[in-house]
Amino acid sequence: MSFAKQVRRFQLKTQLSMDIIIRKLLFDAYQNLLSLSPVLTGRFRASWRMSVGQPDLSVEPERESAGPGSGKLQSASTGEVATAIAGVDTTQDQTYWFTNNLPYARPLENGSSQQNPLGIVSQAFTALVAEVEKIRRIG
Repeated sequence: MSFAKQVRRFQLKTQLSMDIIIRKLLFDAYQNLLSLSPVLTGRFRASWRMSVGQPDLSVEPERESAGPGSGKLQSASTGEVATAIAGVDTTQDQTYWFTNNLPYARPLENGSSQQNPLGIVSQAFTALVAEVEKIRRIG
């Protein structure tokens, strides 16, 4: 059975719309990228971008400190991420991109961080694949 048919069966069993399923997968993927990102100043975590159709090559500008004297930058809030995902047209067959364009993103992914030597994208992708596999099994 094709993956599309399995997702449709999952949709029927759970009474969830395809729109909700796609939005949940996008939100979870983005949240995993944020939570797996090492934090020194917060600049890396704040620079994750999500786009549709083509990669967003920009870098999130530095933000105010997360708290007085913390020295850490604020990353996008859960509300900002939810708002961005709410604006996505899930009725179209599209490619969704998650990018981080800081020059040290690739070294971090390749294990240069002591906070997360296993990389960020690879672990977030593994978690996303596990979620999709769960949908396939239910479907």
